[in-house]
Amino acid sequence: MKPAPRASWDDHQANDQLDQNEAAQLETVRARAKNWLGILSALTGLLATALVLNGPDKVSDLGTGGAAAVALLLGFGGLLLAGGTYFAYRAAYGSDKALEAVNRQPLSGLATRVRAAGAAAADRAFKDLRTALAATFLGLVFIACGTIATWFVAAPAEPEAPASTCISFSGKVVAEIDAGSVAVSRLARGARVAPCPK
Repeated sequence: MKPAPRASWDDHQANDQLDQNEAAQLETVRARAKNWLGILSALTGLLATALVLNGPDKVSDLGTGGAAAVALLLGFGGLLLAGGTYFAYRAAYGSDKALEAVNRQPLSGLATRVRAAGAAAADRAFKDLRTALAATFLGLVFIACGTIATWFVAAPAEPEAPASTCISFSGKVVAEIDAGSVAVSRLARGARVAPCPK
């Protein structure tokens, strides 16, 4: 069996670089999560403001079933955005319990245990960040669907105002006047005021 070739100075440098990259992985993921947390918070505030200002007018035109569907879409979207914010926060500021749980004794193998705990913490932060991104995307899809549903709602048809009003006496039309031009306070017995037949 041949002995392994001796590691060169470049090999030791590369090994040190890998150790530094592994050590910085948790901080890199947390920095990305902090950036995403700010974006997510601003986006959630913007959407909430838009829905509060514009939402109630449009949803009232949908009817009961449509309003319930839009409310469900917006509710699920809001819950997903809240979940995304939670996971982004946890990815950015999550605990280092895995690192704190590393037993310092025995001293031999401590570097391996610390490296493994750091990798586990980085993996958890990365999974939390990935979950935050997925929840945010799905939340935006739900909110977009609910919002788009209100864009295509036809305004309720307003009843057509009668063009003219007829005054009749004993079933015979005696006068036809412009609708809304006269206020009638008293009528003689047998007199009737109603829209004129078309």
